[in-house]
Amino acid sequence: MSDLIKKPLKVFAVNGSPRYRGNTHWMIETMFDVFKDKNIKTESIQIGKKMIQGCLDCRSCYKTEKCAIEDDCINECYQKIKESDGVIIASPVYIAGPSGQIRTFIDRVGHLASMNRDKKRHSPFYHKVGASIAVNRRGGAAGTFSQLNYLFLAHSFIIPGSTYWNLTVGYNKGDSKEDKEGKFNIIDVAEEMSCLYFFD
Repeated sequence: MSDLIKKPLKVFAVNGSPRYRGNTHWMIETMFDVFKDKNIKTESIQIGKKMIQGCLDCRSCYKTEKCAIEDDCINECYQKIKESDGVIIASPVYIAGPSGQIRTFIDRVGHLASMNRDKKRHSPFYHKVGASIAVNRRGGAAGTFSQLNYLFLAHSFIIPGSTYWNLTVGYNKGDSKEDKEGKFNIIDVAEEMSCLYFFD
């Protein structure tokens, strides 16, 4: 048995929707149900209503491994990702892309991690498992899905596949629960994430 599965596993999810218990929330919870059945710990943060400033490119994080902007949730999210085995980034679709908070989250957390690679150029997020979820009313999900994955690709996350894209269709609260195919895909990617943890 590998050292990875001797310790309790944990998945941390970042919800970019401003809606309380909206469609993005329910898709995260759908994945969490799979993890809880496998005794994988879960935690989430909803950043969609938070004020998050853009990166200043001051590069102080190179010396401190901490963002100089300390009055928002970015340093907290960075530490939570470092402490977790898996990460979910989920967002509603706005103009063919994720919410502004998620865009800024990717910029800030990604830059912070980039400034703190080890001597082999490995990211602090090296070989964590990452999955993204896009929730759309009609179009723009593919572009959003790609943008959410950029953080994972730039930092050597392992990204599991699924039966299709990890997206659901919904506009009003709860609509995504009725998207049977989308929900199936979300459950499947959670199963695939779980399999990667237990691969020895």
